[in-house]
Amino acid sequence: MSCKIEEDGALVALRQAITKDKHAGSKGVKDIDDVVDRFSPRIIWNYSLDNNVSDRQKKNPAYYVKRLINCVKTILSLSHCKDKALIVHYPDYSPKIIQFYIKKLFLSNKTVFIIHDIDSWRGITTYTDEYQILNSATVLVVHNQRMKNKLLSCGVKNPKMVDVEIFDYLLDQPVGTQKFRKTLNFAGNLAKSKFLYKLCYADLKYDIDLFGVGFDDTMVLPNNIKFRGSFSPNDLPYKMNGGFGLVWDGESIESCTGLMGEYTQWNNPHKLSLYIAAGLPIFAWNKAAISDTIKKYDIGFCVDSLEEINYIMNNLTEERYLQLILNLAPLKKMVSEGKFLEKAIDEVVNVLKSKNY
Repeated sequence: MSCKIEEDGALVALRQAITKDKHAGSKGVKDIDDVVDRFSPRIIWNYSLDNNVSDRQKKNPAYYVKRLINCVKTILSLSHCKDKALIVHYPDYSPKIIQFYIKKLFLSNKTVFIIHDIDSWRGITTYTDEYQILNSATVLVVHNQRMKNKLLSCGVKNPKMVDVEIFDYLLDQPVGTQKFRKTLNFAGNLAKSKFLYKLCYADLKYDIDLFGVGFDDTMVLPNNIKFRGSFSPNDLPYKMNGGFGLVWDGESIESCTGLMGEYTQWNNPHKLSLYIAAGLPIFAWNKAAISDTIKKYDIGFCVDSLEEINYIMNNLTEERYLQLILNLAPLKKMVSEGKFLEKAIDEVVNVLKSKNY
């Protein structure tokens, strides 16, 4: 890491107050926070999302009192940041009143958005002025070149865009070398992954190991399909035992369909980072943005349909698998140590300095 902004308090991170979430989304956010901390930023807190889940479900007076207190604390916290370089997770799902103050915060600082998702591309209309908000930034940290190109085509042309290429997946200890197995590993919300119900009952020449929440335990699975359990994001990479990781979305096994399937043409799913950290070569849709990464580094196979995997697995040799593992090794190390985002933030700091920060 070669760059920092040396002025005291000049680089500031807007951060959500700590929650107890165990899902993969919270892992991605925390990993970004941990890497950003290497650049020694001052932190300002957004408390407005730190509301107790059970209270939110009950909607009792205690919930509304806590919500009001959190909003006031957040507004006071935000009021102390002006003329700084502000690093922000995007999008923000705060209450509307907090979003109003956060938008003002963007305008009074040089703002860096680390983009998790572009909600309008996946059918979520949290922001009616999403491109206007993105144009208010000084720098956008985007997933890949395809996301950058699409944002430019949508009129997001004011900020400098930095391509992270692969998001990190921090681990305390490296995962051991994976072994040659003709197996697909799939991790995620199994209830939402509709294509699995078709894939699991297809005529497969390989095994499938399923990980995650939402598994229907009333399903009678074929002998070659195993549900391996649900684990915390920090433990999950160590539970995968050889084979490949699958990145796929939508309801069809013939293509990635629907809004979420189409969305994979521009985003980097967190599954990609998980599988790389676990040392698993990858199968993905040939039209997905991550297919560029898979082909560039030769770390897996890109298919138009999941039906093609039978042929690939049938002809796969141990020698070819071990070559994929070898190609994956440097990426596995970088992802697990936070080097991709560190490089991106380093470039961000250079941009801020070049703009006479």
